[in-house]
Amino acid sequence: MLKFITFVMAFILWSSISHARNDYLQSDSHCQGPTLEPYMEYSKQDNTGTGTSNSGYEDDRGTVGVRLRIPLTTTCGKEYRKVFNENALIRQQLEMLKMCSRYKI
Repeated sequence: MLKFITFVMAFILWSSISHARNDYLQSDSHCQGPTLEPYMEYSKQDNTGTGTSNSGYEDDRGTVGVRLRIPLTTTCGKEYRKVFNENALIRQQLEMLKMCSRYKI
């Protein structure tokens, strides 16, 4: 059991996702390629039976796996992606200038 908990904790730490501080840096959500994401699910269900029968049972289910998502269509071409990446770099540089201007000496 300890090995399972250690595995799950390592899996969670490995699969954590970082997000940009500002929402406008995440603006290409329509332009995603294939993604590979880990997942873990756990469910517990109690069934006490019906009527006079006491044929209840407990059902515990746990699932750990990796999900591959591949979009069927995309609105992004190579030229669009190149321009978008250039614009993202400019936005990041502007954000850095804004942050640095707060700490003038």
